[in-house]
This record gives sequence, C-alpha cells and structure tokens, in this order.
Amino acid sequence: MKPTRVLRVPSLAAFVQEIPPANGKPAVVRLNAVESFLPNGKTAIPRKSIGLSLQGVNAQGELVWLYEGHVIVWMPDGPGFGDDRSIYAGLPVLRNIVRAHLVSLGYDVREGDYALPASVQPLNARFECARWVKTGGQQWQPEPARGG
Repeated sequence: MKPTRVLRVPSLAAFVQEIPPANGKPAVVRLNAVESFLPNGKTAIPRKSIGLSLQGVNAQGELVWLYEGHVIVWMPDGPGFGDDRSIYAGLPVLRNIVRAHLVSLGYDVREGDYALPASVQPLNARFECARWVKTGGQQWQPEPARGG
C-alpha cells in the first residue's frame, strides 16, 4: 500500500486552493473537533490539546490538513480556568461557523477524520472565516469573521 502524503496548510485559503469544489460537484471534506490529554512532562498540571481539524484529499491524492488547536488546563471537574472553560465551550461554535462557511463555498462537509500516525503532527493554524472575540475578563467566543 502506498503511504499517504500529508500536506499541512497554514490557512483556510490555502486549503481551498488545494481542494477547490470543481465543475459544480462538491468536494468532500472531513471536519472534526478533537481533544486529547498532553503528557505531563515537567509539570504536574494536567493539560488537554483541543482543536478543530479539517481534512480532504486533493487531485494529487495528498491528504490536505488544516488544524486550529488550543492547550487548556484540565482539572478533575473539567476545564480549569475561565479562559479554558470558554475556549472549550466555544469549540463546537467554531465548528458550526466553519461548517457553514465551507457549505457556502460548495463543500460536502462530513464528520470524522483520516487516521494518521502519531509522528505526523499538524501545523497550528487559524480558520479565517471565524475569529475569537474577548467577551469578558477570561471569556472568549468565536464568531464569524466579517467578509469571511
């Protein structure tokens, strides 16, 4: 079996350039919210990596991957601080904004992602169709970006 080549892109614009909807036929892409505990390393404070992953296969057969990630403190009862709680709660909102934007561009957006070896790590990028807005001292909320 031929190994999959992974193209990690730094922006949604780069993703769209690699996998454009063509000839009125929607390109299938995979959108998935992900989370996992990080190894403790030098700190005893538990942390989670959370993020939104967008993947699709381009015409050259490469897996194109865009990922926006955040690291939050995780306590026994959930996210540790105000920032952590609001970012964790905002991830499904971000997913909905990105999904709606992709559908408006003509994509067939499906849940899930392609499994990759642990050695293949994403770039940490941002979805330009959304932005995180500070709504309070330690509160963040994603909203659709103007013009995006």
